[in-house]
Amino acid sequence: MSSTDTTSTSLSRTRFVVIACLAAWFVAAFGVSLFGLLRAGPSDLPIPIGVALLAPLLLGVLAYLRSSQFRRLLLRADLRWLIGVQLWRVAGAEFLIYYAHDRLPASFAIPAGVGDVLVGLAAPFVAVVAASGTPAARRIVIGWCIVGIADLVVAVTMGVLNAPGQFGLLAGAITTAPMLELPLSLIPAFFVPLSILLHLIVLRRSAEIGHTRGVPARPGLGGAMPTMPQGL
Repeated sequence: MSSTDTTSTSLSRTRFVVIACLAAWFVAAFGVSLFGLLRAGPSDLPIPIGVALLAPLLLGVLAYLRSSQFRRLLLRADLRWLIGVQLWRVAGAEFLIYYAHDRLPASFAIPAGVGDVLVGLAAPFVAVVAASGTPAARRIVIGWCIVGIADLVVAVTMGVLNAPGQFGLLAGAITTAPMLELPLSLIPAFFVPLSILLHLIVLRRSAEIGHTRGVPARPGLGGAMPTMPQGL
């Protein structure tokens, strides 16, 4: 078997492992939400949701640092796909719907909902811009990532400040308690950390935009790309 075939087989196995891990993560997030394990008492620290948010981020960064195959898979993935997939952020409009029905506070729902919708709507356009491979495109991609991460940080912060418990300094009659119950609980337990990880990957790869003209279309994550620098 040639070295090319060996590399392709190895990447296929790594892709399968990544997909399996994402599926297991989603099932775990659904399970802990279903059994109410994300909820904390009024006098307890929000440790469960904190673990749900931070553990995947730490594991994702650790996997990137320790696994060369994982790095190679991410560096060969279609950059447009890594950006465009965040169109899912438009689901943040659900926060605004909950607010309209007095189920989420305005100080959380409005910035989190509007921010997510704007970042999500911009994702396909940023993906197209990234394919141009110009220095201006690189700046736009970086700016979009920074805004996207900032939006998530603001949403998490306001979510905690409006939650029932010790850190709920802004909590009133309407709190962010619904964020710890299905279906909204899947957002902080799965989609928020996954979105942050995707932004970090795109930021890591943004340097290639100014050095390669365009991003060739590939079916999936394992297609050929120009050689990319390894490591962080």
